[in-house]
Amino acid sequence: MNLLNKKIGDILNNFPSSKNFFDKYKIDFCCGGQKKLKDALIELNINNDKVLDELYNEIKHTKINDSHKDEILKSIDISSKPSNEIINFIINHFHEGLLRDLPEINKLMLKIMRVHINKHKELFWKIHELVGKIQVLMDSHLILEEENIFKAMISLESNQINRESQEYKIMISSINESINEHSIVGPCLKELSDATNNYTPPQDACNTVKKVYSDLKKLQDHLIAHTQLENNVLFPRFYE
Repeated sequence: MNLLNKKIGDILNNFPSSKNFFDKYKIDFCCGGQKKLKDALIELNINNDKVLDELYNEIKHTKINDSHKDEILKSIDISSKPSNEIINFIINHFHEGLLRDLPEINKLMLKIMRVHINKHKELFWKIHELVGKIQVLMDSHLILEEENIFKAMISLESNQINRESQEYKIMISSINESINEHSIVGPCLKELSDATNNYTPPQDACNTVKKVYSDLKKLQDHLIAHTQLENNVLFPRFYE
């Protein structure tokens, strides 16, 4: 099995446990999912021979979907589904979840900031700032995808539009915009993880703080799975 010439996103789709390897070596599998593994290793100055055995051992005995952190994705092979089913899954599972969860997290953060203004102030202010950045971006991001991308994809597959149409050109432009926004969310999630010590609550955390940290970890897992599914499965079906 030679994975060096495989795209990172394809490796992750077929061997989800490879995420542990990509995380360890800081290989971008979301926005960099269309890059070949060998090119990513060269860019990071990582010796192929030394790390490939590690990757092969990681995926050798792992079943498809076993290591997805998103619980629903564990139970289905979403990458083999028709595009309209993937789109419905993204909207119903990820988009609706973000629209529900982000305002609730922000609401709880304001409560925490008020109660704990004299304890862990810098930490909680930083969390609030990062969650706010993510929410502002996602509010417009979800509209962009649902109106300019997903509708055009469905129309294209049902032959209501073609690749010469204005709708298709807008879709391609919007896909590029969406991928760029995914690349902005990634560093925000990294900052959030670092600020919270990988979502480990302070020792004196109250139940509300513990709930928010748990919700933030779930938010990160959903955003990563969401981004990976779009960048590496859905979007490449419509253009390279």
